[in-house]
Amino acid sequence: MSGAALDRQGLRRFAPTLGLICLLALLAWLIPLSALYPRVEAWLQDGSQQLLARTQQFDDVLVVEIDEDSLAELRPYLGTWPYRRDIYAVLLDFLGEMQARTVFFDVLFLDARPGDAEFRAALARNRNAVLAASALRRPVAGKSDVDVLAALAWQPADAGRAQNLPATDWVSVALPSPLLDGAKSLPKIGLISLDHDADGVLRRIPLLHRTRGQYLPSAVLAALYPGEQAPALALEEGRLRVGHATWDVDADGAIGLIYPANTHSVLTLPLATLVKAALGLPGHELDPTLFRDKAVFIGSTALFADRVNTPRGVMNGVHVLAIAYASLSKGIYLSPPRPALDLALVLLGMVPALMMPGAGGVRRSGLRPVSILLVLVLVITIILGLHLILLAWQQASGLGVPLALALGGGVLASVLAQRARAQAVSTAALSQAEAARAQLVQQQETVALVSHELKSPLATIDFTLQNLERVGSLPPNVVARHQKIRRASRRLLAMIDDNLTQDRLRQRGLSVGEQAFDLLDLIADVVRAAERSLIEVDHGDVAAVSVRGDREMLGVAFTNLVGNAIKYSPDDTPIHVDVALDRERVRVRVRDCGCGIAVGDQARIFEPYYRAQGTRQPGAGLGLALVRQIVTLHDGEIAVESAPGAGTTFSVSLPWRDMGVADVRE
Repeated sequence: MSGAALDRQGLRRFAPTLGLICLLALLAWLIPLSALYPRVEAWLQDGSQQLLARTQQFDDVLVVEIDEDSLAELRPYLGTWPYRRDIYAVLLDFLGEMQARTVFFDVLFLDARPGDAEFRAALARNRNAVLAASALRRPVAGKSDVDVLAALAWQPADAGRAQNLPATDWVSVALPSPLLDGAKSLPKIGLISLDHDADGVLRRIPLLHRTRGQYLPSAVLAALYPGEQAPALALEEGRLRVGHATWDVDADGAIGLIYPANTHSVLTLPLATLVKAALGLPGHELDPTLFRDKAVFIGSTALFADRVNTPRGVMNGVHVLAIAYASLSKGIYLSPPRPALDLALVLLGMVPALMMPGAGGVRRSGLRPVSILLVLVLVITIILGLHLILLAWQQASGLGVPLALALGGGVLASVLAQRARAQAVSTAALSQAEAARAQLVQQQETVALVSHELKSPLATIDFTLQNLERVGSLPPNVVARHQKIRRASRRLLAMIDDNLTQDRLRQRGLSVGEQAFDLLDLIADVVRAAERSLIEVDHGDVAAVSVRGDREMLGVAFTNLVGNAIKYSPDDTPIHVDVALDRERVRVRVRDCGCGIAVGDQARIFEPYYRAQGTRQPGAGLGLALVRQIVTLHDGEIAVESAPGAGTTFSVSLPWRDMGVADVRE
């Protein structure tokens, strides 16, 4: 064979693999463009960080809370809120005497008020103070002109590369103009504006803001550099350099926040306590060590305060700023994703799809679906493990795309592998009848094995969700999501139980056991296991009923009947289970007050996979077929009586025998 022929043969061999890789790459690009993806990705990231969250106690930060109690307590001294500006001058001088490292006022001083002159003088005396400013998406008039911004801005070290620094862009800035007018030297400002994610949750905080070509620091960054001289800015190897420190930021100049596991991670002090100490009121002195070398954030936590949605719940804005400052000062922040690491996770997520028949050198019928599912579980475990390791190193990484590729590719590969194996066995069955039987046995084993593999993790998911529902502090939207997932998992568990029961019936053939047991006791177990309190059982004078057969299978049958009654009837209506005896047979009737079944559907509802017209409840249509099969194997009969809107009654008739049990109470 010539070399050209060998090349063509090799190209034909690997063409499916190359085509599949191109398709997966296209999917990896399209998945993040979907509307649902950002929320799923955010949910995955929040859950991952929740697992790794640590308890922190930031002793280098103090939050002075302008709370409701303080406003009421200070009313005799300062009047009603908002206060004169000279009180802030008193507080700033006092904190300067206490040797506070930084004092940040998380209050917007936009309008002129009495006491501005005293406050300006205090700002000139205490160069460690930082005032809040607010970035805007629209232009405003006033002290946000170019000259003022240039005086307040932090300058790039290389003027020629000024526009290349990563920052969040704004149209204009609302400045504390009354405190800038007439000031000999302008105080530092820090922007408190934040960009939330699409779901309204704050996960990132910008370090640099850019407006009208000028760079302004965020409140967090400004508080890190107290004093007169603003540090120079530069971009070095993709990292933002501020003075002598460097930060890994994204294209918007933001870092990812890592919230502590505990909600009270910073020290707090009521405003009333600080004011009384600053005014020198007897008996209200404070220890200087409470403030020495600390960053003091003064902001509102009262009813009118800013509220911020975070992955740890709703927090006050001043607390978020304080936590961000403390985290950044200790280097606790999340670096933006790195393309190389994300690409590695995406390639790992493609592995299950490459196990499809005909791709990656896999033969058409060479792999079992169970093997693919095991590989899928292994790949997902590796992806999650690597993601958690990166998070532990404070490195963000994408998780949604690799998991979506792995899950979608693994399930599709499993389905196609099952289909390929079925086709291969079916082709062999055309020549040998024994091969057809082997194909059927193989398929049954595969379904049973897959059902066994899936039942345990689904049961674990259901148990975990039950425990989560007992947590009283979960947000309503999270509780609703958990309940939705739990309903889905329980539906899957019911389908798996039906498949496993069918598998047991196939293995036993047309015979059942001859075990004697009490039917009333079995019905009582079924009622206890049902998730419904309004189930009324009436067996009259019957004390016990002895029947022969397979207790477990009959339990599945009555569980399906009671479950159907619950599924298709309103929650506030009762389910009736009546038991009656005659000379030879026991009759069990399960009645509900639900939507009923049309006459045209009643003749077919016991067929496998048939569902009545207009049915909206989830299900596969196997339950009633399985019930009739079990009842028939026990020499019994089943019938249905129903009408649309009038409820449904299923009647099961079984033979009973006197085997020494007192069946009728005299």
